[in-house]
Amino acid sequence: MSPLDRAAIVSFGNCWTVNQNFTSDTTLLIAAVNSLTATGRTAALDGIWKGLDLTKLEAGSNKAVIALSDGMENWSQNCGTGLPDGVSDPQGFTDDLNFLDSISAAIGAPVYTISLGTDFDAQYLEDIANATGGEYHHAPTNETLDGIYDQIKISICTRYLICYTSPDTIANGDCHDVIICRDNADGDKTGNPDCYRCDTTEYCEPYPPVIAITVDPA
Repeated sequence: MSPLDRAAIVSFGNCWTVNQNFTSDTTLLIAAVNSLTATGRTAALDGIWKGLDLTKLEAGSNKAVIALSDGMENWSQNCGTGLPDGVSDPQGFTDDLNFLDSISAAIGAPVYTISLGTDFDAQYLEDIANATGGEYHHAPTNETLDGIYDQIKISICTRYLICYTSPDTIANGDCHDVIICRDNADGDKTGNPDCYRCDTTEYCEPYPPVIAITVDPA
């Protein structure tokens, strides 16, 4: 953490607990982590919800929630929060993931997820990370956690949001490569800059809505 960073600690077993609210005091944060004990069930979705709920109150635009779990979601329906309820449907935890994604999008806080050990459910951790713009990582042992947190820190510190108006104004499902490159200050400013460290992604336009007209037989 840099001096301007703030973090909070939320644990989840049978339900969520705020072990330390947002602070820049790393002594308090480390003490909260060291006080944790693995016990009870795994209300992971409710724990992630509470992390997002706390984060939405924080100022600034560079926010994230990091969720570490060594178990399988099995108890959010008993936590009493409402949604997420931890009840799986044929597609997994679709309603819960949509609910958490809506909060994540509203506050601009992706969820990074980490599974630890061998007894975990990777699917919902992958799904929520992918849905919210975060990343999923697996740590076979606790010795690998430091490296994973370093990767997440780099991802969080290099996030950016770019908005632009495409010359293609027809939403017909076309897909476009979006390439963003850094312009070196020493590059040629005559229209041929020295660009490097390019990020590439793909944006697919939505299809227009299909309107079905029905005729009243009467």
